[in-house]
Amino acid sequence: MMLFGIKRFMKILYVSVKRIGLPVLMVLAAVLISLTYHYTQQANINYYKGHRLFLKGQYEEAVPFYANALKIDPNKTRALREIAYAYLWTKRPEKAAEYFSKALSLEPDKYELKKSLAESLSWQKKYDKALALYEEVISVTGDLDAEKKLAELYIWRGEPENTRVILEKLMKKYPEDYDLQLLWGKTLLYSGDKKSAAKVFERLLKEETSKNPE
Repeated sequence: MMLFGIKRFMKILYVSVKRIGLPVLMVLAAVLISLTYHYTQQANINYYKGHRLFLKGQYEEAVPFYANALKIDPNKTRALREIAYAYLWTKRPEKAAEYFSKALSLEPDKYELKKSLAESLSWQKKYDKALALYEEVISVTGDLDAEKKLAELYIWRGEPENTRVILEKLMKKYPEDYDLQLLWGKTLLYSGDKKSAAKVFERLLKEETSKNPE
């Protein structure tokens, strides 16, 4: 296959030289290389302008620069990742999901991106798709944050009993984890056990107050 490609290229090159001459062909090649370099540089300039704003937390302002970079180079993975997070963190989950999906088409083994795509889908109430992604991430990486997000997703779906199953397992392993305790309180609340939920929230508040007395 590669040999065939080389032969075809050599044939095209031979015909081109024969028709327009080597000097003209070299000039055209130089122009093409120059244009390619120029567009690559423009993509990089726009990306880094966006990146600097992104690092400052100015996500809204970063988006146009990432968009310009991607117009020039649609496969610029760093720009795809960062514009996706910029949209996610400015509460535009539809656009975030679009760009996370594009990024994953180029980097299919990036499980952090899959987890973020799942979060953006959850915000759109596309719970089944989000659930499948979280379960994939957990099965491969055992990611604790993904398990927490999956547990919370079940609350959003109105299935606190599934949240309870996940949390009971995780709390045995991580008994001091604040996020798990908070989720446990939410689970009790959505299960209708308001009294037990209030006790959990009260205990967590006391713990936080004792850590940060003012």
